[in-house]
Amino acid sequence: MYSSTPILVLLVMQVLFACDQPKYNDAALRSPQEEPSQEKRGKWFELMHRSHPNTNWRKIEYQNQRLLQLPSSTSLRNNCGFRQFANSQFSGRWIERGSSNQAGSILDITYFESTDQIWAIADGGSLWKRSRNYNDWEVINQDLRLNRGLLQFIDHQNQPRLLAFINNWLHYSDDFGITWTGTNASNTVENYYGYFRHPIVTNGPKSRIIFLSKPSYWSDLQLVYSDDDGEHLQNISILDDHDPNNFDLVSMPDTDEVWLLKRSAIGRLEIYQVDFENKRLLLLNPDPKLDAGQGEMEAQFGLRSDSLALYTYLNDPLSNETYYYYTTTGGQTWKKLANLPIQPWTSTLYISTQDPTVQYIGAVDAYKSIDGGESWEAINYWWEYYDDINHSLHADIMDVQEFKTSQGEYFTLISNHGGLNISYDQFNQMENLGLYDLHVSQYYSVRTNPNDPNMIYAGSQDQGLQAAIDIQSDSIIAFHQLIGGDYGHLSFTADGQSLWAVYPGGLIFFVEDVQSGMITASYELNSEDETVWLPPLHSGISLSEKTAFLAGGNPAGGPGSYLISLKFEEGIIQATRGEFDFLSEAVDGTISAIEMAAVDSNYQYVATTNGRFFYSHDDGNHWTQSLEFLPQGNYLYGQTILASAKNPKSVYLAGSGYSNPAVLFSDDGGKTFVEKSNGLPNTLVYDLALNHDESLLFAATEAGPFVFVAEQATWYYLGNACTPNQTFWSVEYIPDLERVRFGTYGRGIWDLELRSNPPTAVTTPPQLAPTVTIFPNPAHDFLHIEVIKPEEEYQIFNTKGQIVKRGKLQDKITSISVENWLPGTYYFQLSSPVPFTQKIIVY
Repeated sequence: MYSSTPILVLLVMQVLFACDQPKYNDAALRSPQEEPSQEKRGKWFELMHRSHPNTNWRKIEYQNQRLLQLPSSTSLRNNCGFRQFANSQFSGRWIERGSSNQAGSILDITYFESTDQIWAIADGGSLWKRSRNYNDWEVINQDLRLNRGLLQFIDHQNQPRLLAFINNWLHYSDDFGITWTGTNASNTVENYYGYFRHPIVTNGPKSRIIFLSKPSYWSDLQLVYSDDDGEHLQNISILDDHDPNNFDLVSMPDTDEVWLLKRSAIGRLEIYQVDFENKRLLLLNPDPKLDAGQGEMEAQFGLRSDSLALYTYLNDPLSNETYYYYTTTGGQTWKKLANLPIQPWTSTLYISTQDPTVQYIGAVDAYKSIDGGESWEAINYWWEYYDDINHSLHADIMDVQEFKTSQGEYFTLISNHGGLNISYDQFNQMENLGLYDLHVSQYYSVRTNPNDPNMIYAGSQDQGLQAAIDIQSDSIIAFHQLIGGDYGHLSFTADGQSLWAVYPGGLIFFVEDVQSGMITASYELNSEDETVWLPPLHSGISLSEKTAFLAGGNPAGGPGSYLISLKFEEGIIQATRGEFDFLSEAVDGTISAIEMAAVDSNYQYVATTNGRFFYSHDDGNHWTQSLEFLPQGNYLYGQTILASAKNPKSVYLAGSGYSNPAVLFSDDGGKTFVEKSNGLPNTLVYDLALNHDESLLFAATEAGPFVFVAEQATWYYLGNACTPNQTFWSVEYIPDLERVRFGTYGRGIWDLELRSNPPTAVTTPPQLAPTVTIFPNPAHDFLHIEVIKPEEEYQIFNTKGQIVKRGKLQDKITSISVENWLPGTYYFQLSSPVPFTQKIIVY
């Protein structure tokens, strides 16, 4: 979230800390009061993934996921000891560090009534579940990245099937989210659809999945559906329009009937019924009267005075007001209900089935109506969240859903950028289920104090600037949120005693005493040509000073993009710009990365958003563009630069690698470069770090964690069954701990602990794991265990580690009754020379 009032924030903080508050305030201080700009962040995110116009980087990353995917289960994730990495060049073990208590963003939600469990997709794509009545969050799948848009159980041949989109392609799972199959599985990648919108699942006698799809931005939308529970898709119609905002799909309750809303060529709202049998659209209102407005629209059915009504909101382009309407005549006549207080986001209009007079909409804040949509009131405003984080909604509403338990009790869930809230009285009271043990923090920057490895600061998406001090174990860490919002490019100065942090749009915060966690001062860059959403920040050469360098902008407020020196003295931050205008010299590219060689301040480096590279060998007094290297800018986005701590002329440049090498290296101070991408998939490199002797170069990438072994000039993937398949955004090497610390966008912080000497190889012959078949799985009445060798002892335990069944397998097939077991997850374990564990689902 954005800031236009930093002074207000500082005053609030001064008052709180003056009142003998503890070092950190668990209820995060308010972030500056300006609504977040998802559009600006989205453009920045796309810019970082710069590639040839004909290259689909999302398709490449989906292929990376499949290529790098490793088998994963709870049993494997609980056995994360030391392993060999990089073709046995070194050994290490992964350790998850948290946070354990900072709510991350939750996207789609659903409920499985048979087990009384809530399921959720976190931002970043991991799949989680928990019991409705107690906190037992468990990550079900962190090996694939699920999209926002759909998460729903359906009945498939009397067994539960879970539906979701992965890489914008419909997938289904028949084992409760562990393994997934893409629709038209043999052609999932070849027939890749680059875009989907408005997916719905009918809840009538025949379940159908229907949505809008298109392979590229300018392609016309196609209306596609599946009538075999997601296994195959069929085309209904090409809609002769590429703009998804001109459409919406809505399913009539308890039927298979689907309506398509369309903004016509003359701007009127047309309504069509989908004829699945004849694969055509039937116009229901041949003479539409309602002006369809502009922007996104969404519709829902709901009862109104015992009649089935269709509700929709439409934005008027002239007044910029959003109006709320309903029709009971198939769109032939409409009645206006209200001027909505906000323009809602997609998937946030919801009409209660328990009481249709209760309706919800959401955008930054969530609003509720208790009179059928005629008047609306905020459930709470986003800044009120920080006063009561347990019982308030965070900003940015993602999904609203109402469910009913097997005992007939209704409850409502609202997911947002600060967790998942549940209410049993339509949000008069609520609880945040995502505050503890849901490890989905989204970190842009994680930095450990160079003089105190037991202190970590983290800059997050929407969960503010966070800190953890005095870390004494390898447990998952609880962090303290110092201030809300989005933060990145954290840099320690003053010998680790002070910290700089960047807020979107060019606002800089300075923490003079990192032990206190108190933000001391701020500086806001307001200029004509500001740089990217999170402007790069560098701590400079002299770590003993309270100085940092910001990517400009122009502190004078005029045009240009300059390096800006920020210095804290006498209680304020002073800004001084350099003389070189990178904007004009880079042909409209703005600064995207900064580096200054630690061993010689004369060597400084800058990269730009359009693939240009600049170097200075005289302390920034003169700059030269490497024209022989990137004469046209290529398709590289210069995301990070790393100079050697031994030789200032040795420098790595990395960024987008979808249409060109992702990592380049120069040994002449940036004049010429060679590629260093052998073994690295086409991906985006966010951050780089060298180990103490610079024999290993670690990379945080869109595809995950990697290491470059200098001796072999080859990259190796560092992920294994313990690590999430996730965007790894930041990386640092901590010599005191001999660890590499990664920050991920959606699964928190992960440490890779290194061992200098590989463990002694086992000389005894390896024992093969027993051959075991367990079926059916998921199970409802009986579980059958088939083994080659009987007489082996087994045990079955639940997620709390409690043994619920143990015994000896007397025959090749042993049957166990699970009819009276509580629905949920269990683990079958066989005592063998090599332990065997398998996950079991009982429903």
